[in-house]
Amino acid sequence: MSHEHLAGLTLRRITSKENPEFRRLLAVHGHSDVRRAEGLCWLEGPRLIQQFVLAVKLAKERPRAPPQWQCDTLVFSEDWLQSQASQALWQPLLEELSSLIRHALVMPDRLFARLAETSSPAGLGLLIASGLAHEEQQVESDRALAGACKTGDGLVLDAIQDPGNLGTLLRTAAAAGTSWVVFTQGSADPFSPKCLRAGLGAQFVLQLFPQQTPEALASVLKASGVDLFAADPLLGQSLFAEPVSRRLGRPAALAWVFGQEGRGLSDYWKIQPDIGKVFIPQSSSMESLNVAAAAAVCLFERHRCLTAF
Repeated sequence: MSHEHLAGLTLRRITSKENPEFRRLLAVHGHSDVRRAEGLCWLEGPRLIQQFVLAVKLAKERPRAPPQWQCDTLVFSEDWLQSQASQALWQPLLEELSSLIRHALVMPDRLFARLAETSSPAGLGLLIASGLAHEEQQVESDRALAGACKTGDGLVLDAIQDPGNLGTLLRTAAAAGTSWVVFTQGSADPFSPKCLRAGLGAQFVLQLFPQQTPEALASVLKASGVDLFAADPLLGQSLFAEPVSRRLGRPAALAWVFGQEGRGLSDYWKIQPDIGKVFIPQSSSMESLNVAAAAAVCLFERHRCLTAF
């Protein structure tokens, strides 16, 4: 059976690991510096691709949508094409993809496995492009961050190095209605395969800003009138104390700062006098919460306070 065309897609087969298109995919998959420099991101598996397609649809309907990503290269493994592509379950996704991209690559399973993070590759992948190289992203982010502060609450991730934690933080932020996220220097790549799996597409509904120094970031946030809070188990007042709840209940834009596990907040954030510092009351049997769990408590407490005051 010929698979030269599928759901409006024109298919082209590659078989060699030396193929330039395969080598490009391999470089993006395996190297964060390539992803940042070229503004590219590799999505593996139907579930993550479905989340991306949904985010693209929602962005078209929203006046303050994050920067638009574009489909670059769609990839099928031979096995997925033969065993899954004709199933009714995947027809809506394939039709959506064909409206975003016209061509797709088909490769042997042995090649696709080199682009996969799991022992049982999904067999479907999508390379997407932001349209901005890293240097342009940085310039654009410097102009856009002040504007993003006016769109809603934000999250400052201070050198969060574990990609699983970072992805979970992004997913939690998106679920809590957060608008934007900034990473300080030393943070993990939010578009690494592990972070994408943990984030489940949150990267495409949040406004994300490249790594900045705490000093430069704080300057922009303060000038934009953003109220800053930092969570630390050894600092400040209880998250549930009445003065904190009333401050969290103000409608003005607010940003939470969370530090990496182990070290916690960097010294810069700890000594800033105008940052609200809070801790989450907990049993003495445990030293602290996982940073993603702590963020979930804080972000949804902000949501509760907004409706209570």
